Parts: sequence; structure tokens; C-alpha cells
Amino acid sequence: MFIFENQEDKLPENTMKLLEALAADVDIDGMSESDIDIMVESAMGEHTGIINEQRNIVRINKQARIKGLTITSALAIARTKGDPLYKKWELHQKKARHYRSLIIKKYQSKSTQRAKQILSGKAKNLVDL
Repeated sequence: MFIFENQEDKLPENTMKLLEALAADVDIDGMSESDIDIMVESAMGEHTGIINEQRNIVRINKQARIKGLTITSALAIARTKGDPLYKKWELHQKKARHYRSLIIKKYQSKSTQRAKQILSGKAKNLVDL
């Protein structure tokens, strides 16, 4: 199921053309639903409020949308073709998330305390030097 199903009448004509072109250029059969959602949302740009009205709408210029969509579709194409570079990228993404979670676990209490100080106005910086 696409996230823009039953929303076609609310979308501008140029956005529908963009979504159709996106579906024609990229093989979406091998993609997960979340990857498709990301591509559609980045393609829709300023119309993301139609999909999920609880999200904040951020206006992005055309160049930024093209750049984001280019990166997303390049990764999707590399994954479907089984590119070894994609496998390396995916491995490093998993490692980065793993080490990030270890750091967060190690400094959880100190960072929570610091966040509360910043919100209360007692501290101005994230780290005391």
C-alpha cells in the first residue's frame, strides 16, 4: 500500500506527475515500504502535510529536494542490484548505530542531567569545558 493512496485528489498535478515518474524510474518491487515512503515524501516536498498532518512542514528548495531524492534513489538502485559498495555502506551504518547506542548507554545519566540543566536555564552549553 502506498501512503498516497486515496490522497490523489488532494495532490497538485505536478506532484502526481513526479510520483508517477519516480515509480517508473525506480524498481520498487525490491524496496521495503519504509524506503518507498521516504522516497515519496522527499519527492512531494512541501506537500508532506497531506500525508501525515502531525508532522511539521519544512519548506525545502528544489535543489535540496533533487539532491535528497538523488541520494535516496541511488541507494535504492544499488541495493536492488546487489552492489558491494551498498553492502559496505550498510555495514558501516549498522556499526555507527551500534557504537552510538553504546555511547548513549554509557553517558545516559550525565546527559539527561545536562539536558535538564539546559532546559531550566542553569547551563548554556552541552558540555562544560
